[in-house]
This record gives sequence, structure tokens and C-alpha cells, in this order.
Amino acid sequence: TSEQVRSLDASIAKIREENKKHMDYLHSVIRSEKGKALLHHADETRAVLRKLNDQITELAHAGKKEDATNLILSDDYHHAGKAYREAVGEISAMQKEAAHHAAMESRESSAAANMWMIIISVIAIVLLLGVAWVVIKAIGDAIQQIVSNVGQVASSMRFGSRLPAR
Repeated sequence: TSEQVRSLDASIAKIREENKKHMDYLHSVIRSEKGKALLHHADETRAVLRKLNDQITELAHAGKKEDATNLILSDDYHHAGKAYREAVGEISAMQKEAAHHAAMESRESSAAANMWMIIISVIAIVLLLGVAWVVIKAIGDAIQQIVSNVGQVASSMRFGSRLPAR
């Protein structure tokens, strides 16, 4: 019926629009020469498949269902669909490889950053231990001096004398 034809045409248009949106996105993000070549190949195979789909649609609209079915079942249509799927698969594999490479670089950078953090932390701990030792030594020396002075006053029995200022 004409309602079914309109529904199918709308579905085809929607699928084509989604496909175009995704391909446009790939064109905007792929920068490598290899990626551009793969994308160009995908565009070419997509154009061949689209031409065959247009022929099928025209045949169906003309009421030539048997011819449309024969075209769908033809080797040409099968090969065009397979070529497009393979081209998209190659892009996907390249993107997967690029993502893996980026992840490995990120791990290496993270490991280097962690090593530097450990080195900086060890240096900071050593410096803090040095400062703590100086402070503890200064306090210990002062307490020792006080104990010595108090001991001198106590042993001399001159409780009115002043302790030496430091």
C-alpha cells in the first residue's frame, strides 16, 4: 500500500541521515593519512551501495517487486554491502588501535608521574626528618642547659642567684 511505501521511504531517509551524521563525524575527527584513506574508501563503497539501494527503491516504487528482489539477492548487491561493511570495519579497527595506543601512552605517563611523586615524597620526608632533628636537638640542648643550671643552683644552695640567660 502507499502508506507502507511512505513508511519505508521515511525509514530509509532516517537511516541515511543517521549514517551521514556518523560519517560526517568521522570526517571531522580522523586526521591521519591512513584514516583519511580508509574513510575515503568507505565513502566510495557507501556510494556504490547507495546507488544500488536507490535502484531497488525505484524498482519497488514502479511496482517491479520481482526485479527489486532479484537486485537485492544479486552478487553485486551482496558484494557492495560486504565491501561497505569491511571498509567501516577497517576504520573501526584503526580507531581501536589508536585508542589502545593512546591508553598505553597514558599508562606510561602515569607511571612516570607516579615515580616522580615517589621521588618528591621521599625527598620531602628526608627534609622533614632533618628539620625535625634540628628542632628536637635545639629543644633537647635547651632542656639540658636548664637541667644543668637548675642542678648548679641546687648544689650551690644559692637559691637567690639568677640563672644565666642564653
